[in-house]
Amino acid sequence: MKLIRDCPEKASLSFAKGLLNSKAYNFLELDYNYGTKDSIMPLMIKTITKYNKGSLLEICNKNIATAQYMELVSVLDLVKKNHIVGTKQNLLNRLTTKNYPFETFQITEALLSFNDSKMNKKLIVILREKRKDWDSGNWSGAFRELLAKNKLELN
Repeated sequence: MKLIRDCPEKASLSFAKGLLNSKAYNFLELDYNYGTKDSIMPLMIKTITKYNKGSLLEICNKNIATAQYMELVSVLDLVKKNHIVGTKQNLLNRLTTKNYPFETFQITEALLSFNDSKMNKKLIVILREKRKDWDSGNWSGAFRELLAKNKLELN
């Protein structure tokens, strides 16, 4: 975090390089604040957004394909907040792979944030095909609530 304070432009370049790397993340915080990767990733993305915005689409698309859990949520929050439409197809592609219900829900929520009726039709087809992967436990109700809120039906 010292790098962000002292040289945020350099930090943004380093963060972008790391998030585009093919190796798994290895978050390490060396100062007195022993944060978690859940707190570091949003900080990295915020720095990249401010100082290296040109790399956002590539970072988002790469991480949509590979990130899991909270790292994925951080990227999806960025997609929603900045309305990064260049990620739509990669989001749909990710839904066709095996995901945990939490990930499927987050991806679905990001796709719905675009308010794109053509894409929503594709989304519904994918959700129907992958129903066994997400339609269980508490997620069943959460999905139905999300779809109803967006005036979509799975039938």
